[in-house]
Amino acid sequence: ALALQAAKNVFSYLPRAYHHPDDKEAREKMCEASLIAGLSFSLPKTTAVHACSFPLTNIYGIPHGEACGLALDFFVRINAADTRTRALAESLGFPAVDDFADAIAALKKEIGLRTDLAEFSLTDTDTERLVQGSHHPNLLNNPVEIGDDVLRRLYGGLRCRTL
Repeated sequence: ALALQAAKNVFSYLPRAYHHPDDKEAREKMCEASLIAGLSFSLPKTTAVHACSFPLTNIYGIPHGEACGLALDFFVRINAADTRTRALAESLGFPAVDDFADAIAALKKEIGLRTDLAEFSLTDTDTERLVQGSHHPNLLNNPVEIGDDVLRRLYGGLRCRTL
């Protein structure tokens, strides 16, 4: 319930807060989204998105939230087999998980978030470093098992273009 409300707030208020920074209601609702999202994963903890954000922040200095957003739509698609992911997409009004992931990708573009890692000119060695750096316990919390092959697909796709 908390994650659902946080996601509803993000889709409703993040574009407003971005385009109109003085919109106090939009900013308040984004603060609320941040708080209740944190509460939503205080017990179950975070998953693959966060595991992958750590090396992106630590190695490349990408802010944590943006690093999480960078991989979010990718992992929504990967987790489509999970009933909770499908239920979340449906509860947010999306007919399918892919539509949910597409909306996340569109929102990232709309608010100017990074959608790839092209600026870093990653080599195969860099990609492998990111894969190994993503081996964090949070990776084990993901509803779908994430192996190195999936991580290589993520980082390979981010190297030069939007996923």
